[in-house]
Amino acid sequence: MNPYAPPSARAPAATASGVPVPVKGLEGRILLRGRNFFSRPGFIVDGSLRRSVRGLVEVTDETGRVHKLRLRGFPLDPYPRVEADGAIIDVFPKLPGWATAICSVPLLLIVAGGAIGGVLGTFATYGNFRIARIGAPVIVRLALGAIVTVSAYASMLAVSALLQLLRH
Repeated sequence: MNPYAPPSARAPAATASGVPVPVKGLEGRILLRGRNFFSRPGFIVDGSLRRSVRGLVEVTDETGRVHKLRLRGFPLDPYPRVEADGAIIDVFPKLPGWATAICSVPLLLIVAGGAIGGVLGTFATYGNFRIARIGAPVIVRLALGAIVTVSAYASMLAVSALLQLLRH
């Protein structure tokens, strides 16, 4: 699948609650709920959210066969890959290595800014991964990611300067 194709060719049709996961024997029953700031990704089975036990969700199909589902991928990527019965399913195309590296640059704020940098870097990294998944051209996604990254660094410097002023 071409990661530079328009959104209709890159991702399955999403519903209000999630993205369909194509698992043989469970067609139309499984949705992947993406990650956001306040919730973990998960599976919606037959309309209800299923909690994982040790990272594993078990779903029984009409024939009585038990399918084992797990989430795989980078922790801050909003749409992880799905492992179903040992096979990896890319619900969304996997980001290229260079895109993952560029999205992760704000994590360097942890080293530069301690706790403040860690919080801002984590939010900026999450935002960059969300931007990397939109259907815009590559140059637009890179520009938006750069804006988010520079804003995070500028915010860290501003908060640090403000704390220094308040301390003295």
